[in-house]
Amino acid sequence: MAKFYNLNSIETGDFTIDVELEADGGYDGIGSYEYWGQKCFDKGHWDLNVEDIKPRFTDEPQELRDKINKYIDDNFQMLADKFAENWDYPEPREPGE
Repeated sequence: MAKFYNLNSIETGDFTIDVELEADGGYDGIGSYEYWGQKCFDKGHWDLNVEDIKPRFTDEPQELRDKINKYIDDNFQMLADKFAENWDYPEPREPGE
């Protein structure tokens, strides 16, 4: 599994904050293969497991920082699933591309 770092943002009605994601992920496709003379391609799929969501604070007051941290803690799994779903996964390529 590779370790990924990516920047995204969280937007709610109360605040918008840039966050850094720490995640493990991998690709399980084997690509091109031949089986009994038939040429095949296993596209596979990406798997991403978000391990941490870190807000990138700048000059927010402590009260807002506490509110943002609480929001992330209370909604971690929903946010992790949303980020994984919207991750910019590279597409597997056919041989010769």
